[in-house]
Amino acid sequence: MTAVFMAKPETVVMGDNKVHARGHSLSPLITTSVPIFTFDHKALPWPLLQGYRITLIRTGEAFEVTDIKSDSVARIEVKVVRLGRGVE
Repeated sequence: MTAVFMAKPETVVMGDNKVHARGHSLSPLITTSVPIFTFDHKALPWPLLQGYRITLIRTGEAFEVTDIKSDSVARIEVKVVRLGRGVE
């Protein structure tokens, strides 16, 4: 089955987010990416469930489904966590 894979950029506050007297955060910010798959409703022969595994064929990376959201029209957005690469 075919899906669209995206890695959306996201900024994350590290540490306990203490605020300095001038309103600046003392915690460092890091930039990361959030992996997301989207599927066409018609492409899925069965409903996706939390805990399912998805493998990105071109890299061999494995992901686990954490959240599924439907736009109620044509697409399903699937949030995942990266598990790593499979053994070759």
